[in-house]
Amino acid sequence: MTGAKGFTAMAEWARDASNARLSRLGMSKSVADESNFRRFFARLDTEVLDQLLGAWAMTRAAVVDGRRVFAIDGKSSHAGHQIDT
Repeated sequence: MTGAKGFTAMAEWARDASNARLSRLGMSKSVADESNFRRFFARLDTEVLDQLLGAWAMTRAAVVDGRRVFAIDGKSSHAGHQIDT
């Protein structure tokens, strides 16, 4: 959420976001407040989130010069190990 570091900052971001942006995230202006973010993150299954984020990251991976590279938001990060090709 563009650098928000707490539930209040997330709620402020949501309050200022356009209806179109919130809709793409499955949110509406009427429910995007601090307590909703707090409850949402408290209920997250961290194991499932880890698996989903890992699978998503792999869709952004490519092998360049024998190294796995992840391109996220126009930037890239090299994994620390060689890939056998």
